[in-house]
Amino acid sequence: MKIIQDINNQPLDFNNNDNNNLNLIDIFLELVDEQDSGSQISSGSYEECLDITKLFQEVRKSNIVKNIIKSFSRFIETCKKEEEDSLNPLIKKGQSFSQAKKLIKRNFKTFGKRWNMKLNYLIDKSSFKPLFSYYLNNKSQIWLNSSKVQNKQEHQVVINFIIQALKNPQHLKEIKYYKKTKSIIKDKKKI
Repeated sequence: MKIIQDINNQPLDFNNNDNNNLNLIDIFLELVDEQDSGSQISSGSYEECLDITKLFQEVRKSNIVKNIIKSFSRFIETCKKEEEDSLNPLIKKGQSFSQAKKLIKRNFKTFGKRWNMKLNYLIDKSSFKPLFSYYLNNKSQIWLNSSKVQNKQEHQVVINFIIQALKNPQHLKEIKYYKKTKSIIKDKKKI
C-alpha cells in the first residue's frame, strides 16, 4: 500500500522518461520484494502448522487428551465466583455459568471414555469453544506446571495442536476416534 501511495504522490513528468522509467522499475521491484516476503511469512506459518500436526501424530495418545480434557473439566467445576463473572462473556447468551457447568458435565458423560470424540466435540460443534480456547491459551500452562504429569513436553505439543485446530478446523481430520457402528444381524432361526 505504501508503494501505491508513493506512485500517487509523484508528479507525472513526461519530459523526463528515463527518470520515470527508473522510478517505476524501482517501485515494481519493491512491490515484488514485499510480495515475496509476504509469501515467506505465510509459507512459514504453513510449515509451522505441518510441524505441529506431525508432532501431534507422533505423540497421539488418548491419555494425553484425557488429561487435558479432565483438567478443563476440573477448571470449570472449581471456578471461583470472581472468575465465573469474567468467563460469562465466553458462554452462550442466555446461560448462566452454573448452567454451562451442568451442560459440560452432561455432555462429557454422554461420550463415555471416548476422549478424542470429546475433544472433537469441543473443537468443532460445541458452544463452549470460546471457553475451551480461553482455558488452553491462559490456564492450561498453569495446570501443566503444577501437575504430576511425566511427559509435559508431549502434553504441550498436544495443547498447541488443539489451539491450532481451534483456529483452523481442517486439523480435525488428525483427531481419530472410535465410531460405534450399528449392525443388524438377521437371525436365521426366526425366519
